[in-house]
Amino acid sequence: MAASLDSVVVRRALLGGALVLPFIVVAAYLLISRQDLEFSAAGDYLALFIAIGMGAVCLWHFAGHAQWRPIAIILYSLVCFAAVLMFFFSFVCAVFEECL
Repeated sequence: MAASLDSVVVRRALLGGALVLPFIVVAAYLLISRQDLEFSAAGDYLALFIAIGMGAVCLWHFAGHAQWRPIAIILYSLVCFAAVLMFFFSFVCAVFEECL
């Protein structure tokens, strides 16, 4: 019984990591990088792709069947990119008042 409980807890943690981790990583990057005035667009893109990659790793371990993993990763990456990009711009606008 303990093994099945651990499995459920681990799977929920992986799913939570896939859903929440990219937003936490991007928010932390923005707070740290905007403290000094020397930030670049390349660093912003790098943080965006690292955040999506971290969520994709969680999803990769969450997906049960190997045949569905590539499809899940591609769809996840596209949806996550759109969601995190909107979060990125709204976070910069709300916190730092640098709206476009």
